[in-house]
Amino acid sequence: MNNTDTILGMLLSTGRWPVSAIAGVAAALAAVGSGDVSSSKLISLFLGMWLVTMSGFVWNDIYDADMDRQAGKMRPIASGELSPQFAAFATVVACLFALVLTLSTFGASATLVLICTMAALLLYSPFGRVHPLVKPIWVGALCMSPFALSSVALDLAPDATILGLGFLFIVTRELLIDLQDAESDRDWGVWTIDQLLDPKFLEYTCWGALVLIPTLGALMASGIWSTALLTASALANAIAFKIYLAEPGRGLLLTRLGMLFAVVAISISLS
Repeated sequence: MNNTDTILGMLLSTGRWPVSAIAGVAAALAAVGSGDVSSSKLISLFLGMWLVTMSGFVWNDIYDADMDRQAGKMRPIASGELSPQFAAFATVVACLFALVLTLSTFGASATLVLICTMAALLLYSPFGRVHPLVKPIWVGALCMSPFALSSVALDLAPDATILGLGFLFIVTRELLIDLQDAESDRDWGVWTIDQLLDPKFLEYTCWGALVLIPTLGALMASGIWSTALLTASALANAIAFKIYLAEPGRGLLLTRLGMLFAVVAISISLS
């Protein structure tokens, strides 16, 4: 997965494939929850969202290469291991494949959702540089795109309450992640919300919300599986916080598990 000489290898090494896979799983599971489980639809939903999300991470790395170098984040593009030209070419190929697959499986409306997602991902970094205070909201909206794709592709009706809580969950997690980059952001003159509030207050507020939000979702969810998954998300985040107090990096990494439980719960709540 560290080979950057091929298009797939580049995406796997640079596109944060585990996080991107969560987006793909979220889109595909809606088909399972709705009972529409044909293999072609599952594959199209997963691959389309997975490839587009990985491409978004690559575009972000291209745009932020100088900042990453200064912050000591020697990702493949920032370190010079991967040329930005090849990275950009590979993402174009991946996105075209995703669009063709989605168009052939679901038609024009679902393809338009994927195109809008691509545009939002491409604009994320320059928008975040100009308007850093609202960047977490942009991320939260982007993370709702798998559910938008599934809803349009499969003609499903999302649960607005569960979606709203999912949006707040992602925004909160993004604020916590931004807190780790506050010093390098300040060096670049990028003022985010974590620099306007007391860091400890924001830190503990975010962790409390990461446990409280899925707990509220579990209380409001109508299905047994959604309730169980949201409860598991709250427990995973509580454990992640305990680990975070001793090892911040590992604790933040574990929030991905809580996020996975939450997005699966949202996916199966679509009907």
